[in-house]
Formats: sequence, structure tokens, C-alpha cells
Amino acid sequence: MPVHFIDNYAKQSLENVIVNQDGKTLFGELWVYQQFLAFNENKYLEDEVWYLKHNYNLSTHPASKKKVEGQIDFILLSKYGILILEIKGGGLRVDENDCYFSFDKTGEYESQNPFIQAKEYVHTLKNYIDSSVFVYRAIILPHEAGFVLKGPQLEGYKDIFFSKADIDGLDGRAIQNKFFTFINNLNKNSRLRALKKSFKSLNSGNLIKKANELYPLLNGKDIKRLRNELFPVQSTYGYNPDKINAELICKENYEILKGLRRNKNIIVQGGPGTGKTALAIKYLAENLLKQQKGVVFCANKLIRSKLEHIILNDYILDPNNISFRIFTDVVTPESVANDVDFLIFDEAQEYFEKGLYDFIEKINAKLEKPKILVLYDPDQAIVSNINELEWYTDFFIEMGYSHYYFDDNYRCIQNKSIAEVSNFILFNEYGKIKSKYGNMLSYVEDLKSKLEKLKEIITETRFTGIEKIILVQSQLIEEFTAIINDYFKLDIEEITEANINIPSNKIRYTSPIKYRGLENDSIYLITNEIKDSTKIQNYVGATRAMAALNIILWK
Repeated sequence: MPVHFIDNYAKQSLENVIVNQDGKTLFGELWVYQQFLAFNENKYLEDEVWYLKHNYNLSTHPASKKKVEGQIDFILLSKYGILILEIKGGGLRVDENDCYFSFDKTGEYESQNPFIQAKEYVHTLKNYIDSSVFVYRAIILPHEAGFVLKGPQLEGYKDIFFSKADIDGLDGRAIQNKFFTFINNLNKNSRLRALKKSFKSLNSGNLIKKANELYPLLNGKDIKRLRNELFPVQSTYGYNPDKINAELICKENYEILKGLRRNKNIIVQGGPGTGKTALAIKYLAENLLKQQKGVVFCANKLIRSKLEHIILNDYILDPNNISFRIFTDVVTPESVANDVDFLIFDEAQEYFEKGLYDFIEKINAKLEKPKILVLYDPDQAIVSNINELEWYTDFFIEMGYSHYYFDDNYRCIQNKSIAEVSNFILFNEYGKIKSKYGNMLSYVEDLKSKLEKLKEIITETRFTGIEKIILVQSQLIEEFTAIINDYFKLDIEEITEANINIPSNKIRYTSPIKYRGLENDSIYLITNEIKDSTKIQNYVGATRAMAALNIILWK
């Protein structure tokens, strides 16, 4: 049917379901619902699809975080945008003090100004929706013929106001025709009304042209995305929106996430521990709550497995709406589904030079400009030098991306020495590590001293096994693995994408490169030396630590 009723009320029971809190029928809203039913019966919408929701609670929208109350009588989604309908079922009058009063058979009572009420709903909904969809409104008084729009405050509302006076003397079919014409013309009238204030010099023809430029009609994909966002089905996989909002989305830096909603193309630059990956998880969870589909591209298998586990296992979000992948130079736009709404590129510094921007350009063309979030840190780049990567930053900004720079470190906030050592590594001040933080350094040169050091790590009691991680420079990983297999198989194991989400009492190890994007309380960094040739791995390894860092110089 052209009009899809989200509530799908039974026709024979409308008077029993369209009711107030006391169980009394809301005859004004009942009348409106019946008119939309008539639209289908009369086949007014042969080539369009409209979605109608009665009694829309703003607190149910995923972006509201249940902090904003408000009951919209009807919300209508179509190719024209989102229409908010405010209904007053009885009589309505306004006194000389601009106070509004509703009345029915039981008497008169003070009520809200429906014109301001609907306007506030429009602004609230616009803030929730992360696209430039046109949101407009109408006020309907189906049983009141005497309310007149007079005075400077009300005269401007005539194009969005419908009352019994518009249909007095008409029969059933004529009433339906009149109401349909009003609803159908609302989008054009509302667009022009909004633009007249800003473009006073334009004539009506140019105003219509400008309206079409600023508020283009929604295509089928846009309508589907907004339908899922406005009317999400949140029971399929048993996830708990309250838990997701409290533990993922609203926890820390939520204001930053809110700022991202109005930007479709975003690039976030920040050092280790500044919250890039945490922001990506918030962004991902919020879009999934809106029933949008996405792809997350990662630089390594461990972080991919970890993110996937958080989203799909810990919070049980729908796996049909998200995929986690490794970005390589053989990834093609054809491998991304046509119905994807957003893409996240984490640790993007590792694949800027693997054709990332060309890939994004082709994805934009294929998916009609989806939302894109790029997160990167040039200081952790393995494949390029920092100067080259800064060029990419400038390039993305010139192409219209909103650029955010994170410079506050949250990971090792309780241990400032970790941050200072990391900076010494980053800025080539290696001598200061030895002079100021010599207690963090230890040296092993032969097999005996290496075994003793590993035994010391195992028996250390300040942290549990799961709170420790050993990060081994890539050039040393083969020798280290051989020693573990020969002497410590019961106590130490390599961390892999298969076991990263399985709790274990064993201490785990991997290389700093594979551990990018992750963190742990206690880091043991094994490197053969601290100098320029090992700088990136040492820096990445050191910045994984939250509470303790030990650097082992392994000869």
C-alpha cells in the first residue's frame, strides 16, 4: 500500500486504540488516521510510498538518549522529507495574553500553543537526524471551525494550518480530496515559507528552484535509511539500547559525537590514547541503533577481532548490519554492498598510500555519498614518513572533510611517566629515558638472563596475567617464540585473532605493530635498542600501556 501504517492498527478497533492515558478516544487523531486510510482506498498515491506513525515518542529515537520527552501526534515520512502533524481534537481559542485554551463537552482548560509545540518538535528532530532531510510541520483542528489566524503571530501560519472550516459543507469524498491536497501541498509551501525569510529578493520561480537545490527529494535509499532510523526494530537480536547508550555512546566525550552528526565526511587525527577508537565505537554503535548498515576497515587482525567482539558479542548488535574487514590495496568498491550507509577507517595512516582516497571516491559514487569516518595518527605510521602523511591531511580537508584533532591523552592519565617516555621516543630524546627513567629499563644479553627476566614477568604480582602483555619487536619475535615454546608454554602464549576475546590466565605476547589500537594495564616492551630504526615500534609499544611500562633491551 502507498501509505504504510507503522502501528498497523486494526480498522475495527481504532476507537479503542487511539486513546489518551485515561482510555478516552482521541477523536481528532482518529479522524486524521481515517483520512490516511482513505488515501489508500481512493488510490491517491499510486507511485509514492509514505510511512505514517501515530503517537511518536521523541525519547524512542536512538539519538535522544531518552533525555528529551515529547509526544508527536503523527509523523509522516515521504520523498518530501519528514512531516510532523500536531492535532487538536476539540475546540481551541487564544486570549489577549496569548494563552491557549482547549475545550470540549467537559469544559475548558489551558493548553500548549500548538504552533510553538510543533515548531519545537521540528528543531528537536532535526538535531537527532544526521542528514539534511527537510523537516516540516502542520497543525490540524478537524473539529474546530471557529479558530481564526489573526494577528502578526498567527497570520504567517495559514499554509500549515487545516481546520474544520476548510471542509464545512463537504461530503466524505470531497473532504478526503481537500485534506489530501493540503497534505500534498504542504512540502512545497513549507519549503517556500522557509526560504522567503532568507532570500527576500528572489521571485517565486527562483524560490522554487532554490528550494529544490537546498531540499532535494529523497531517493529510495534515503527513505529506507530514515525509516530504519525513525522506526527501528530493536528486538531481533536481543540487544539492550539502554545499556549501549550508557556504556558505549554516552560515556565520555559524548558531546564530540554529537558534533559529528551534522558532518558526513570526517577525519579525526590524534595520538595514542586520545580516544579515536573509543569514538569509532560510539559512532558505530549509534549508527547501528538507527538500523543503518556499515563497514569498519581496520589495519590489523587483532583490533578487527576486538571491535567485532565488542559490538556483536558484548552488546549483541545485529551482525547483518555491520562487517569488519582489513583494508588492503586489493580491496575494491565492488566488495562493499550497495545498501551500506556508513564506513569507518581505523588506523588509516597504514593505508593512505594503498589507494584509500581513490577507494573512497569510488565508494562515494557507488553509494551516493555515504557517511565516512577516517581515524589516523601519523606518529604511528609504519609505511610512510610523517611529512607525507600530513599532506594527506591537507588533501582530505581541501576535499571538504571536517577535521578534528585530539590532543588529550586518556590512556595513561594515572601514570604521567609513560606519556613522557613515549614522547622521548617520539622526539628522539633517547638519552633522557636512560637518565630520567632508568628504572623502567632492564638489559638481557644471554639465554640465562632472558629466562630469568621472563620468569620475573610471570611471577610479578602487581598485575594479573590478563593485565599484562609482552610486546616484542618484529625482528626479535622468532627468537622470542622459540624460547617460549621451549621453556614457558604453560605460562605465556601468543595473542591471535582467534584467542584475543577468550579469557586466559596466561600472559600473552605479540608485536607492537599487531597490537596497534589496543591497550593493557602493564606493558613489557622488548626491543633490541632505542634509536631511530626502532622508533615506530617502540613508540607504538610504549603507548599501549595504561598503568605500567617496562622496557627490556634484548641483545
